[in-house]
Amino acid sequence: MLDVYSSNACHYGICHPFPGRNAQCEDSNPIEFVLNGVRYEAYVGSGSCNASLYDVDGQEEVIISEPACHYINLEEIVFEDPSDISGAVFYDCTKLKSLCVPKDVNRYPVVRECPAVEITVDADNPYIKVVNNDIYSKNGKTLYSVASTKSEYKVKKTVTEIAANAFYRDDQIKSIVITKNVKSIGADAFRNMKNLTSVKIGKSVKKIGYGVFRQTPKLKTLTFPKNVKSLGGSFGGNTNSSALKKVYINAKSIKKCSLSSIPKTCKIYVKNRTVQKQVRKYGFKGKIILKK
Repeated sequence: MLDVYSSNACHYGICHPFPGRNAQCEDSNPIEFVLNGVRYEAYVGSGSCNASLYDVDGQEEVIISEPACHYINLEEIVFEDPSDISGAVFYDCTKLKSLCVPKDVNRYPVVRECPAVEITVDADNPYIKVVNNDIYSKNGKTLYSVASTKSEYKVKKTVTEIAANAFYRDDQIKSIVITKNVKSIGADAFRNMKNLTSVKIGKSVKKIGYGVFRQTPKLKTLTFPKNVKSLGGSFGGNTNSSALKKVYINAKSIKKCSLSSIPKTCKIYVKNRTVQKQVRKYGFKGKIILKK
């Protein structure tokens, strides 16, 4: 059985057959159906389903219509229609070797936990480029998606923007260094990174989107630079098993912020009384320490 999410739009690709993998689900009465040689079990009300190959009659290729998660013998992805690449997800496909983004496509796939894959892009694609499996805008200024399996990651100096979901659910990375040229970090950029322990935020970052550090249970300390003006909120919290103990806000003032999700057990250190009042105003209920 394979874990996939039925809430995603359908995206098609060609893959080599793979055996199923067992998965647990509380619903014992799923709705079952077969589509293009793939057997689906949809669990009503859960927003998810399981999928496995059903009967391929000796085919060497099958068409899939959901994100490929835990496809343990998947080797190659071919996008038949360039529009299908939008939102395509490939997670924990340990034998996936090749994935190419076609020409004239300004979208990109999300690839995680695929250590053998080589991501490439058509040389004539005017929108994106791939460097060491990471996907960037053509000019290299926006980091769209990171497929790295290294424990330590340093953002390239050319990057000025980290896009939404850029590192989402990358469980291999433990520490991230954000270089001084980065000015903004998109929503959910580091969300659901279960082994992330350290993020060094560059001094030029001004805007941090919503949910950036949500569900990062090993992240204990965060330091925001003096230029930061906007903190989008959802920094863990009790419902996300946050381990946050200390947050340092070095800004002289913050214009837009939401801090109610930071657990009360965390301590926030600020540089002046203006920020001290703003932190309280923006919903933090724990201890605020003035440290010049």
